[in-house]
Amino acid sequence: MAILDTALRPAWIFETLRLWQPYTSVPILLEQAMDFTAQELPSSIIRQRALNQILRFYVDHSGRGARRRTLAQNVWAAYVRGYRAHVLAPAFLTHLAAGNEVAQAAGVFFHTHNRPGTEFSSAELRRFLAEQHPARRFSDASVGAWIRTLTHFQVILTGPRLGEYSVRRSLPVAGNIFPLLVYSWAGARPCAWVDPTDFRNDPILAYVDDTGFDHYWQRYAGHLWFPETQGDGDACRQVWRLRDAEPGAMARTLINLLTPYRRPRRYATANTATANTATENTAIENTATKNRATRTHA
Repeated sequence: MAILDTALRPAWIFETLRLWQPYTSVPILLEQAMDFTAQELPSSIIRQRALNQILRFYVDHSGRGARRRTLAQNVWAAYVRGYRAHVLAPAFLTHLAAGNEVAQAAGVFFHTHNRPGTEFSSAELRRFLAEQHPARRFSDASVGAWIRTLTHFQVILTGPRLGEYSVRRSLPVAGNIFPLLVYSWAGARPCAWVDPTDFRNDPILAYVDDTGFDHYWQRYAGHLWFPETQGDGDACRQVWRLRDAEPGAMARTLINLLTPYRRPRRYATANTATANTATENTAIENTATKNRATRTHA
C-alpha cells in the first residue's frame, strides 16, 4: 500500500489524465505533465514527485523503468474525457484513500468528525493515529500530506492558527461516478460481493457523502452487480454480487457502460470528447512548448 508524501489537488490529477494515450511511454507522459500540470508548484522536484504519485495511483502500465508503457485502456482517462474535475473529485479522493494507509487510518477518525464545522487539530489526528495503530508509526510528512490533500479537495478548511482545521463537508457523489467508488473499493478489498452497509462505513469512503448510495446500487443492478440474499432468519441480509470482481475486468465494463450513463446536456458525450481530443492535445502541446521556451530563456 502506497504512502503519499506530497499533497495532491484534483485539478492536477484531472490534467495529467487528460494527457493519457494508449501504449504511450510513461516517462514521456511524465515529461508532458511536467510542462503542463501543477505549474503553481515552485520547485520542479516537488512537481515531479507529485506527478509521479498521480501516475502511480491512476495509470496502470506494462514494463519496468524507462520501458514502462500505458495499457490499451484506462478507466480514469475515459471518465476524464466525459466529466469535469469537481464531479470526479470524490472518485479521485476515494481512489487515493483505497491505496493509502494513512488515509484509511485517518478515515476512522473522520467517520466520527464529519459534521460540517467540526474543529480539530493536526496534533489531535496524530494522537488518534498513534493510539489506534501503536505498532505502526506514521511519519509527520505522510500525515501532513494527507491533511493538505483534504484541504485541496475542500473536505476540510484551514483554521485561524497553524495546525487547526474544521470540516467543510463530505464530498457529494454523483450517480454517474458511483461505480468508480466501487471499483476503487473492490481493488483494496478483494471480494466477489459487497455489503452496502459495510461499504458506506468503510474508512475508504469516509470522505464522501453516502446520500444516494442505496439508489445508485439499484441503478446499476444487472449491469455491474446483482442482488443476492445471504443468511437465514434474523441473520438474513442483502448484498450485491459483483459482475466483475477482478479490477481489470471491472474497468473494461465501466468503460463500456460509460456513454449510456453520462449526462449529455451538462457534459460532453463520448463522441464529442473523442472529436475534441486532437484539439485538446494540440493546445496542451502548445502550452508545453511555451513553458519549455520560457524556462530555456530564463
